[in-house]
Amino acid sequence: MYPFPNAINNYFGFLNEYGFSIIEKEEINISAMGNGYYHFMSETTGIEIALDRGQVLIKIGKSQQDRKDWLEWSIILEAYAPNLEAYDFELDIDSQVKRISELLKKYCTKLLEGHFNNEDLLNTIENKIGKGFRKRFSQP
Repeated sequence: MYPFPNAINNYFGFLNEYGFSIIEKEEINISAMGNGYYHFMSETTGIEIALDRGQVLIKIGKSQQDRKDWLEWSIILEAYAPNLEAYDFELDIDSQVKRISELLKKYCTKLLEGHFNNEDLLNTIENKIGKGFRKRFSQP
């Protein structure tokens, strides 16, 4: 099995406890440098985990939002754990996926439960993206 889908299966199974299921995936695209993605969705929250040229990236947002408005992982982690780096692309694919899953479990359980009104998160959104996006994002 390829490292990306294997790592997703190994480290993101905990999302089932929060009501997530995989709604779309491309485990590996041989013609696109081995890239792939997984889209997880619960009633309240969506998660996109993508492999892009050896880099594992993640975006999270409200399930009813357009995916283009989901938040990039670096913004989320800055709000919940400002002293940590969001990504470590020096790691192999398995280790990148494992690291992100551990940080998500440790710092973002409320977000996984659909609570997007954390003031630290909203302030980080405003500082990084702008007041207009914060207002749009914080609407139900």
